[in-house]
Amino acid sequence: VKVVQFMLELNPQAAAISKKSPTALQIAIQHGASIDVVVCLLKACPFALLVTGSDESQFKSPLEYAKENRSDEKHLIQILSQSLSYWMNESNKQRLKHGNLARKKTLNP
Repeated sequence: VKVVQFMLELNPQAAAISKKSPTALQIAIQHGASIDVVVCLLKACPFALLVTGSDESQFKSPLEYAKENRSDEKHLIQILSQSLSYWMNESNKQRLKHGNLARKKTLNP
């Protein structure tokens, strides 16, 4: 998780949606990433819950990948079943938290 968090701090677009390739979230789910990594990626880019690619049949949604390949992980399915608005709210909370931490570092070097 620390590596993914560091990667996202260096390049917040690392979790962004691509029209030509799977998202970081889709890859993470396909390769058995932990729940913590999945949550980290969802907070970084909530829209990654949506199907990507110009042709919607090109890639499956993260939830579809999880149901196919990790169906025994009920908590993962539950997390990916949360609404986009839920993850947008979580993303905003994270941004506010990081903004407050950055401000504290600036005020108290």
